[in-house]
Amino acid sequence: MLKVYGSPLCGDCRAAVRNFDNDKVEYEFYDLGQSLRRMAEFLKYRDTEPVFEKWKAIYDIGIPCIVDEDTGAVFTDWETWLKDKGLPVVYEDGPACSVI
Repeated sequence: MLKVYGSPLCGDCRAAVRNFDNDKVEYEFYDLGQSLRRMAEFLKYRDTEPVFEKWKAIYDIGIPCIVDEDTGAVFTDWETWLKDKGLPVVYEDGPACSVI
């Protein structure tokens, strides 16, 4: 199962969740604005996982942060993850993120 750390304010998080729902991917969504415990978990990943270096370099948050509990993989590129599994990706027009 996937753990998805994000925010409903983030367009990319909404798109990831919408695609996971459409593709019947099992996940649990953790709203970072609603739980300090989940925020602390996310920050541990963000501070230690190499995938976040590019996001930190441009002062971006790096959400959605997705953790595959089966493999331990931590990633932000949900589109490639779906494509690698042969699942379709549905894109919508609009801004990537409305957090800032």
